Amino acid sequence: MEKLDLLNNADRAWQEYKKNVCELGFTEFEVGSGASSAEGECEYRVDREYVEQMPDAILLKILAK
Repeated sequence: MEKLDLLNNADRAWQEYKKNVCELGFTEFEVGSGASSAEGECEYRVDREYVEQMPDAILLKILAK
């Protein structure tokens, strides 16, 4: 599998993870209670985790050579 394919697969899996984690955390909110802004904050936080993890994955690949 090519590097771009692996990266795209990881990204799709992360997007699904983010969607599920953030929806799960806010299923109890009523409409208009701030759920959308809280869910947006969750998505931002989870995306930030993803961006922070990518350099680690790249570094592991370099160290494995």
